Amino acid sequence: MVQSITNGEIGSFQEFRSLFFYQFVSNRKYRTTKLSLFVVPQKEGESLKDYLYRFNTAALEVLLATQEVKTSILFKSLSK
Repeated sequence: MVQSITNGEIGSFQEFRSLFFYQFVSNRKYRTTKLSLFVVPQKEGESLKDYLYRFNTAALEVLLATQEVKTSILFKSLSK
């Protein structure tokens, strides 16, 4: 949400900081944990190629997970 500010509307640095923080930090995209990959199962009728693309896209957002962990979660989700 972009908010326009008129001249003289901000009365202090504290107010400026709060508005700045609200505007830019609220739009930040957060990375997820490896646990989020457990809820990316293959959909019924979804091709393996499409599923792998969707899983890999989700895996790119995971912070601090090794390739071995990601692969293990992938194989576990395929065995269902």
